[in-house]
Amino acid sequence: MDRGFSREDYYSKLKWLLLSRILLAAFLLGGLLFFQHRYQFYHIPLATLAGFTAVVAVLSGLYAYFIKIVRNLAFLAYIQIGGDILLISWLVFFTGGIDSNFS
Repeated sequence: MDRGFSREDYYSKLKWLLLSRILLAAFLLGGLLFFQHRYQFYHIPLATLAGFTAVVAVLSGLYAYFIKIVRNLAFLAYIQIGGDILLISWLVFFTGGIDSNFS
């Protein structure tokens, strides 16, 4: 269901989504790594948080690659949003579930 958007519309919206994901992830995870290292808020190792940051970076790189070669950009948008939901769920789970600062 493409709602009548052109390929250029999807392309610009997906580029915006990609850029905002990278900036938001860098800000949130950078702050989380800093405070975890300094104050030990959460009972998870820094390696896990660094791994999560690496996963976000790799996924963003893959999305940037696929945005140029995939024909059905609406499908790619659904994949990216689903991936973001899984990443956020993972972050909330490992930082304390319902008591997490991210919930």
